[in-house]
Amino acid sequence: MDESVSAIESKQGEHDLAVLCVDESHFSNEPYGQRGWQRAKAKRKVHQPKRRQSKTIFGALELQSQRMDWKQTPRGNAGTFMAFLHQLHPSFPDQLLVLILDNCSIHKSKKGKAFVAKTAWLELEHLAP
Repeated sequence: MDESVSAIESKQGEHDLAVLCVDESHFSNEPYGQRGWQRAKAKRKVHQPKRRQSKTIFGALELQSQRMDWKQTPRGNAGTFMAFLHQLHPSFPDQLLVLILDNCSIHKSKKGKAFVAKTAWLELEHLAP
């Protein structure tokens, strides 16, 4: 963590920064039937939805202003993550975006690394595992 903080501080003298904490959460209507309360020796019956539905919500909290940006998508993958980054850019047009991320695979994908290498307005800082 100290390395990430010192890297961000060194960039602050060179650029106007917007530091954001970014994460995603996945939601589904699929029941979790492994554990639950029931009478002893009762048959476990979990109602299944007819069709599986899921959503992913990406969120970014800008640390200085406490402003929150978010995007809802049907899937959480590297492509939708990059679409979320494109959505963030117009909100901070003249600033270097420094995103603090966990080590989720969609944050470290080959597509994502290639995208970050091509953009001058974005840098990623990953938290220690």
